[in-house]
Amino acid sequence: GKLVHHMKMNISDISHHPFNEEVYKLSDIDTLSESIKRVGLLEPLVLNTNYQVISGNRRLEALLILGIKDVPVIIKDIPESDEQLYIISHNSQRIKTSRELLNEIKYLSHYISKGQGFRSDLTSGNIAGSDDTRKSISSKLGISEGNISKLKFIDSHNPEMVDLIDQGHLTINQAFKECKRQVSIIKIKD
Repeated sequence: GKLVHHMKMNISDISHHPFNEEVYKLSDIDTLSESIKRVGLLEPLVLNTNYQVISGNRRLEALLILGIKDVPVIIKDIPESDEQLYIISHNSQRIKTSRELLNEIKYLSHYISKGQGFRSDLTSGNIAGSDDTRKSISSKLGISEGNISKLKFIDSHNPEMVDLIDQGHLTINQAFKECKRQVSIIKIKD
């Protein structure tokens, strides 16, 4: 069985998980701190045994801004090799930017290509390795296989365009078409 402790901790003993900083932007903290100010912290932060946040990095930022010292936490004893998957699973409810999705896609592709199929207790449903990487990533992240290929294509040819998608200037489709156009112009030049 997993070791799980519910307790209160001093916020100064808690830190962000480094993987979280690699993959996610801590966006929209102001709205979150407003809501915590109004209704309090609805969900405890989930930490690993090193007191790094597995779920709740944005909430941690909001609490720091509000100057709240005493934080309810749940400590989970998770094998280190599974921490990144936990973090991705815990972020599945958020609306993510395309850049964050690409970060998740890269990580999950790598994870699956090592043939490690997902352990079913970590994620909803077991996802087998190599079986069909795109399909499994698509169901895991709730984004169509078509959009996964398009985002990867855009990112490999013109990564700045991903930011334009995230700023609302382009749809994935428009960016994809534009990228294909640029690529074919380069091919003609060659």
